[in-house]
Amino acid sequence: MGTIVAKRLIADGYATRVYSRRATQATVAPGIKPFDGDIRDVKALTAALDGVDAVVHLVGILRESGDAQTFAGVFQEGTRTVIEAAHQAGVRRFIHVTGIGADPDSLDEFERTRGVAERETRESGLDWIVLRPSVIFGVRGSMFDRIARSLKSTWPFAVVPRQDGLYQPIWRDDAALCVAVALRDESLMGGTYELGGPETWTYRELVRLALRQLGLRRIVLPLPSPLLLAGASLPRLVGKKALVTASELRQLTRDNHTSPLVMRDTFGIEPTSLLDKVDEAFAM
Repeated sequence: MGTIVAKRLIADGYATRVYSRRATQATVAPGIKPFDGDIRDVKALTAALDGVDAVVHLVGILRESGDAQTFAGVFQEGTRTVIEAAHQAGVRRFIHVTGIGADPDSLDEFERTRGVAERETRESGLDWIVLRPSVIFGVRGSMFDRIARSLKSTWPFAVVPRQDGLYQPIWRDDAALCVAVALRDESLMGGTYELGGPETWTYRELVRLALRQLGLRRIVLPLPSPLLLAGASLPRLVGKKALVTASELRQLTRDNHTSPLVMRDTFGIEPTSLLDKVDEAFAM
């Protein structure tokens, strides 16, 4: 998603820098200046922020990987470090992109650490805006990617939770445009805005849509959440990588939607339908 946002900002005339662990090794659009560094390295971050006017904090992971990539490290510590670096570099504008469901009181570590990160932003003393999109489609590593990979690797069943949450998928370019609007509209400062597309979908409906789009035949099998959670733990117990983690399964049963009026009335964007971009939604 970071590449999409960076291209949007370049198109709007912003001189744009990208900071990530391997920014200089990635293929970046013309006009983007890459900086390598860890999200928890305040010295490297401060150097990257020298002379800039605003920060778009768009760092996130969907699952943990070893000690280096944990929810607490990336979301909590990372946000705290970026805020500190912004203060040291004299940057005031701070756009923080998290997601619907972030909650510092949640029992789920993914949602809890994102909620704590939002709290760090609101208490930062910076001129902040928090954007909370629903699931974004059209980007690598998204929930739509995971659905497609799961359906291609499992047969004959497509297992889904019996308890279905509601999603409001947002097209990647619409989400990036919201970031651009947040940067130029100072009246949005100090606000938290939930962003979503024009329709709501259950996870089961998204799976059926993916089956049609990919031309696959599977038996959709709803199972109780406890049984799915137990199954998600089995690959980890034998040292294999799970297709879906317990945290991801728990998120599937929670609602992840908002009002499309926010996109229209606050950001002036007519949100794009998933059906209009379905070719790209499940392209792996």
